[in-house]
Amino acid sequence: MSEQDVRDGLAGALADEPPLSFDPDRLVARAQREIRRRRSLVGVGGATVVIAVAAVVAGTLLHPTATVATATHLTTPHSSPPTTTFTWPPAGVHKKSYTANQEGVLALGWSMHLAQTFDTVVPGATHIAIQAWGGEAGAQITDNQDYLDTFATFTLHGVPTAVAVQVQAPGRDTVTPAQLCAQSSTPSTCVSFPQADGGVVFLYDATQNALRLRTASAYRPDGTVVSVTGYNYDPTASSAPRVQPSVPVTDAQLTKFATDPVLAF
Repeated sequence: MSEQDVRDGLAGALADEPPLSFDPDRLVARAQREIRRRRSLVGVGGATVVIAVAAVVAGTLLHPTATVATATHLTTPHSSPPTTTFTWPPAGVHKKSYTANQEGVLALGWSMHLAQTFDTVVPGATHIAIQAWGGEAGAQITDNQDYLDTFATFTLHGVPTAVAVQVQAPGRDTVTPAQLCAQSSTPSTCVSFPQADGGVVFLYDATQNALRLRTASAYRPDGTVVSVTGYNYDPTASSAPRVQPSVPVTDAQLTKFATDPVLAF
């Protein structure tokens, strides 16, 4: 099979399809979904993605691999509450329908990219594995899902942990930043970091007893929302996890993942 054959096949897989009728039931409140995820003391296991040659080709053609510099700093945050000057959703954003095949091809590209760049963003990370992307039912992708989740598991300083990654297509997420920050266990600490592209990253906490979660949610100008959550334990562990004093990934690292341009529909 020639390179052109591969390109033609991928182009066909990602071709636009006629939009389906609006289904309000699909607009599940993101706040409720996030709370359900973060209250899980032990996460569900998922098949680790095996990145074969086909996945490498698919990811390269879908999104050119971006150079990811080591995250070292954040811009100056806005004072809390961080929602007074940021309107969501952006004007003119229109939802698009995606087939399971389109979503699967995108997921392969994202997995390849995360596998290649993870230890650049989180220096010292070892045993990195990207689990299969899916939705609320675990590693399952369906037509018109328009969002995908995964866990990237890794070991840092000898302790296993993970980050959860969620990519939402433009127009899916209608939860305002005010609602997002209200989910935090300490809403007053929810801070915003304006981005050069006009988007805003919100950083906030969730805690339950000794368990701590730290999330960066990137609200992008095109209506995309990418959320990345770090844990002070391993949310994918099948037994009682080892709880660390703090979340081992930094705010800058969470922000670097959440603003990665490759993670986009």
